Amino acid sequence: MCDITGLAKLSLSVSLQAALVCVFSLVLAGAAYADQDKGKPPPGDELIKEIDNHIAALRDPQADAENAVQTTRAKYYLKKIGKPAVERVREKWPQLDELHKWRLMDFRSEFDYEASLEFVLASLDSKLADVRLNAIEYLRLHKEAKGRAKLLKMLNVEVPEQHRWRIVDALGYMGDDAVATALIALLEKNSWAAKGDGWQWEGFAAGVPTYPDCRHRIVTVLGQIDAKKAAPRLLELLKEKGSGKANWGYEIMPLLAKWGYKEAIPELKAVLASKEEDAPVFSAAVCLLELKDRTGMPLLEAELKNPAGAHESVCQVLAQFGSGLDQNLVPLLVGLLDDNANDELVMVRSVAACRALAKITGIQLRPGQTEAGLEDVPLWKAWYEKNKKSKGK
Repeated sequence: MCDITGLAKLSLSVSLQAALVCVFSLVLAGAAYADQDKGKPPPGDELIKEIDNHIAALRDPQADAENAVQTTRAKYYLKKIGKPAVERVREKWPQLDELHKWRLMDFRSEFDYEASLEFVLASLDSKLADVRLNAIEYLRLHKEAKGRAKLLKMLNVEVPEQHRWRIVDALGYMGDDAVATALIALLEKNSWAAKGDGWQWEGFAAGVPTYPDCRHRIVTVLGQIDAKKAAPRLLELLKEKGSGKANWGYEIMPLLAKWGYKEAIPELKAVLASKEEDAPVFSAAVCLLELKDRTGMPLLEAELKNPAGAHESVCQVLAQFGSGLDQNLVPLLVGLLDDNANDELVMVRSVAACRALAKITGIQLRPGQTEAGLEDVPLWKAWYEKNKKSKGK
């Protein structure tokens, strides 16, 4: 009987050996080119022949499949040659088809970016879906705003629909008013984003509780481009399932608070008062405080008093937005101080408490300090012991 396990091990061993040979070859090549840089470059004809061989390897129809190792080596060698290969690549360029050209774009992006950009933009009009996707990803990777106008035209019509999500990601690196407007339109209930068209391409649709409605991704990108004009529409989306229901609250509420959108305060209070088990009440309290509304302070204070509360999180919030808060928080924060450097969690919590104390009191115990540390713990304890009587504590 054939030993299948043995064959599998043999196959794996052969594959591993091939991979190691490839890596070793690349290391040797790198060493060779490093030595070249120290001396004279090879004769012109030899260098041209070598470049042509690498270009030819990338022209192989199986370059991205069976001959992937050869493709990787050719790309590596071309990049090691660098600038001297640019002119020859340009000369050969008109003879190559779209897919072959894209295998050379890793090289051209590094050594001939501006001259090759025209090809990238033209690729957005290619009849080949893979070529269009290459261009979309390239523009995203390089945050290239010259592709913005064309991407906006493609946003709602590109097929396959999976590519539209990559366009959304790309636009997240080249945001302007037009991008914000286009993305806000995708927050409508009947948009392709709301229907989840193409989202399965992302590979984790089952992990999205609201699937197929995937507008949360649009919300995230609106935040990425800091699209403050989206605030009114985001507030509507937050209330879409009813006041206090916090539709995509974790994504939307922090943006409304960050943008100082005070019109959201009534709805944040409604979320804070929600009795639903999974209501993001803590987040609502934090966002209210960021908007200078203290309605959520009792909840945050209760967390500090709770032995199993989210002490570190509350301290971090107070360190950001606690300026001018009531001094009754001071004893609670001092009670969290411990300079036990052997316990990392205690140490992190203590440093966060020091920052919160500095924000609430407006006091800087170490003049000129830029960051709190464990060395501040005994200083705050001493300060509290000295001042608690005068504070009525």
